[in-house]
Amino acid sequence: MPDAGMRLRRPGEVVEELRALPQSIILFVDDNVFCARDYVREVLRAITPLGKRWWIQAPTTIHEDPELIPLMAGSGCYAVSIGFQTASDLTIRNERIVQNHVLQYGALVRELHRHRILVDGTFMFGFDSDDRGTFEATGELIAGLGLDTYTFYFLTPYPGTEYFAQFEREGRILHRDWSRYDWDHVVVRPAQMSVEELREGVRRLTARLDRGYFLKNTLRHLPIHVRSWASPGLWKLLVSTGWSYWRSPILRD
Repeated sequence: MPDAGMRLRRPGEVVEELRALPQSIILFVDDNVFCARDYVREVLRAITPLGKRWWIQAPTTIHEDPELIPLMAGSGCYAVSIGFQTASDLTIRNERIVQNHVLQYGALVRELHRHRILVDGTFMFGFDSDDRGTFEATGELIAGLGLDTYTFYFLTPYPGTEYFAQFEREGRILHRDWSRYDWDHVVVRPAQMSVEELREGVRRLTARLDRGYFLKNTLRHLPIHVRSWASPGLWKLLVSTGWSYWRSPILRD
């Protein structure tokens, strides 16, 4: 059952809004969609006749429901962004990321690829368990899983939360310039490396993957989505995303 605080739109309203959009490529930004599995299955069935192609954020647990990924693919899903967060089971335990299990990532990615869905993996750096070996381990995991794209962020506790208060008590909050609390800047002093080692580790990993991995996988999966790649809407999305990526403070700051 969904949390009592969640507000779910009627599937018919979702269909009508999507039908009214001239774009054929849609990016869903709500990262709580999959909290209500019965509801999301109903929505997926309802939007299937629209013929839209769409990208969404999803948890690592979506493959636990055998109906879900086939429904996603059938209703037009061509890519998902998944918060794998870390390559370390120790970090998962310490940070209580209870839904993630590194050993299960491979089965999830294979199932999504089997249904011709591209996988963007998102990873966070700066956890207390992270050390100088974290970057190499993350690169190896990305290659081992065969991810199509990857997105990197720095650990960012939100002001007003207990997580933020914990770092504040430890004297590890670097500043209170809230404009930099955007996941692209280091705002907490790491436990096992310097701030510059954290920044440089992410920069080097990004540069190495971009040189030797990204293009190869883009070309490998390009034939899967000929219909999507022919869409002007998708090209606009990719150009916008690429521009934002190259201007990211992770690479430039």
